[in-house]
Amino acid sequence: MVSGVGGVGRGPGGAAAAPAAGGTREAAVLRAAAVTRESTTQLTIVTDEGDRVTLSVHNALAVGAATYSFRGQGDGGALAVDAAARQRSVSREASLVVEGDLSRDELRDIRRLIHDARGVAKRFLRGDVAGALKRAARIDEGDSLAGFALSIQRTETVTSVAAAIQRAGLPPGAAPAEPPAEPPAGSPPAASALPA
Repeated sequence: MVSGVGGVGRGPGGAAAAPAAGGTREAAVLRAAAVTRESTTQLTIVTDEGDRVTLSVHNALAVGAATYSFRGQGDGGALAVDAAARQRSVSREASLVVEGDLSRDELRDIRRLIHDARGVAKRFLRGDVAGALKRAARIDEGDSLAGFALSIQRTETVTSVAAAIQRAGLPPGAAPAEPPAEPPAGSPPAASALPA
């Protein structure tokens, strides 16, 4: 989802403002920030008969915002521009791989284990590590499962950017100063301003 607002102005009351005596002036400021969070949870279950079930879930959240401001003044008048934009995206991917033939008892125990593992993952992703470990210690594998492995990973990235540009031109009609011309070859040297 992307949203933004902006505005353009040309002096007070919409009328063009008189140019400044100092000539063209421009200033622009850009600020942007973004936060990205990703989490990956993988649960691998092995039954007593050697069947294997692997469940993987990947979640991603990205939020960004930016503002832009421009002020300019020159021969044509004054110009002001302000804009802002926001963006948010969410994605979720899940996969389930079953290797072998699962019995009714195995399916029952696997459903229970997945429910318990989901509770552990929720606590961990909320930052409650102690609660997640306590919940993980109470997981019941059931009678038909040989074991399981639960992996939870979470990463967060914060990016911030700010830039400012200012430019001032010459007054209207002014020209850059030129270096003094060198005297022609053979001309006498200029008189010294110091007394002899």
